[in-house]
Amino acid sequence: MNKEIIHRYFFQQSPAEVWDYLTRPELLEQWLMKTDFQLRIGHKFSFISKYQKVTSCEVLEIVPGKFLSYSWTVQDPDKKTTVDSKVHWTLSEKDGGTELFLEHTGFMLSEDFTAHSIGWANCLNSLEKNLKS
Repeated sequence: MNKEIIHRYFFQQSPAEVWDYLTRPELLEQWLMKTDFQLRIGHKFSFISKYQKVTSCEVLEIVPGKFLSYSWTVQDPDKKTTVDSKVHWTLSEKDGGTELFLEHTGFMLSEDFTAHSIGWANCLNSLEKNLKS
C-alpha cells in the first residue's frame, strides 16, 4: 500500500498571504501545530501536537511563494511504527485568489493514511478560518 493524500483548496487571499501561513511559525501554529520551522532548505524542525506527539521534518525544496516540500516523520512507540513521508505544497494564483494544492505521499499503512487524511482536512479548514479572520 502506498497511498497519497491530495487536497485542493481555493482561498480568496493572495498567494503571498497564503504563503505566509505556510512558512511563518507564528502563523503555522494558528492552524497546524507548534513548530520551530524556518524557511531554509535543509532546516530540521518539528511540529508538536496538542497531545505532545512530535513530527520530525526537514525542508527539502522551496520555490518562494509557489512551492514548499518537507519530510514528515512520526514515530509511534506504542505501535512500534514510523510514518516516513513527504508533504508538498503548491500555490498558484487563480481567479483573484489562490489555489492551494497539498500532496502528502509515502504512507505504507492504511491506518496512518486515514489518520493523516482526516487530520489534514481539519487543519485546512482551520487554515481557511484563520485566513478569513
